Amino acid sequence: METYLVVRAHGLKTRLLKQRDYEMIVNEEKSLSDYPDYHNIKEEDSLHEKIEKVYRVYVNRINLLANISPKEYQAFIKALLDRLEIENIKIQLRYIMGSKRRVIYYPYGHYISPTRLSKITSEGRLWETLQKTPYMKTKKMPRFVTGTIAEREMYLENLYYSYMLDIILSTKKLRKKLRVLYEILKTEYMGKLIYWEKVLGQQSLRDALRNIGTPFNIYSVRVKELLEKLKIDPKEAEEILESNKLTEFLNLMKRGVIKYSIYLLTPYTVDLPFLYLYNLMANIEAENLEKIILGKDIGLTEEAILSMLVII
Repeated sequence: METYLVVRAHGLKTRLLKQRDYEMIVNEEKSLSDYPDYHNIKEEDSLHEKIEKVYRVYVNRINLLANISPKEYQAFIKALLDRLEIENIKIQLRYIMGSKRRVIYYPYGHYISPTRLSKITSEGRLWETLQKTPYMKTKKMPRFVTGTIAEREMYLENLYYSYMLDIILSTKKLRKKLRVLYEILKTEYMGKLIYWEKVLGQQSLRDALRNIGTPFNIYSVRVKELLEKLKIDPKEAEEILESNKLTEFLNLMKRGVIKYSIYLLTPYTVDLPFLYLYNLMANIEAENLEKIILGKDIGLTEEAILSMLVII
């Protein structure tokens, strides 16, 4: 049953869009609805409807794997999707703290549905709600040291990584594969820390991490070593960071993590850790399509849109 599950994930992986597909969609040689998985996305759909339908494809793909999975692995597969719930919580947090951007939630809820989340109108109530979910469990609310939204968002990401590690440790067969999964998660997390250091500043980041805790006992990153591990050109990364192009830097890290994960998972191609890699790739496809839809909506050039995509 385990092998069948992973083989199905490999089958789903073959359906993921490739670079040429993105180019044809951006250049309007093809419509997104020309692709079977996205056939129900229409030109007349609103911006919100298009993005929601894109993410429903992603959610349905992972839910398919959860539904055919032995019960002991279902929590792990569901947890892959729970990153979307954390993103929804960030969206609501920004709204509560005064963001003027339109609130659009991803179409997913595990412990807190988007409808329920939308009714939370204070930060205190948001944390109280989270304390009743497995993300926080018995964790006490930290005292944030910078007073910024960024520190709170970093805390939410830390909660997710801790939550994922707990699930891996509590699943017998996943626990046996912990080394490779732990390495992927930790490497992914270190890339995020470089981003947060740029946003918060080095000292504020260290102060914040000591206060809110970290799932990997990492309080700073040896950037050069990480870039070498991910086969990322240090000069390219430095130029991007110095230009404060943080979204571009995150895209660079995502490409690096995917390639590094493929390398690490070579001995596990028909084993459970492959599901984590497939999820990363499927999520990137949804993010790429969201960027295309948003880019076209605000009138970006084809070149500008393509430059924002994470091509694997």
